[in-house]
Amino acid sequence: MTTLIFPGQGSQYIGMSKDFYTNYKIAKNVIEEIEDYTLLPIKNIIFEDKLNQLNLTQFTQICIFASSISIYKVLEENIDLNKYQSIKMLEHSLGEYTALAASKKISIKEASELLKIRGELMNSAIAPNLSGMAALIGLDSKSLEKIILNNNLDLYIANDNSPQ
Repeated sequence: MTTLIFPGQGSQYIGMSKDFYTNYKIAKNVIEEIEDYTLLPIKNIIFEDKLNQLNLTQFTQICIFASSISIYKVLEENIDLNKYQSIKMLEHSLGEYTALAASKKISIKEASELLKIRGELMNSAIAPNLSGMAALIGLDSKSLEKIILNNNLDLYIANDNSPQ
């Protein structure tokens, strides 16, 4: 069995997938195709981010998708995935859209259009700087809950991805 795992929001960084974009025509074509569907300057955001947009949900989600699906397309073009009897596609959060597109349950165009709307809606759901999210590594949720309660903090645990 072979498993492909597609990441979610929080995995973004400036320059992600640039090596694939530079070295594989299929990756370049996929990212440019997604730019055409969304009318967003995805490669500028991913590779340069001069306007500090990569960490804005409005752009983060479509950029992670563009990077992930372009890398997948390189794998698909260069490796005979059919030789593997069983390929499982897993995802974390928005990675679901990449898994759906990679498994051809929805098209890249459909995923791109959905993620553009999803990112815009999530970005506009609350005024800027009134909320936020952080990933905490190395402290279990029970200890964190105790800190929140003992300090009367207006914080909530939204996710607990690991016992650690």
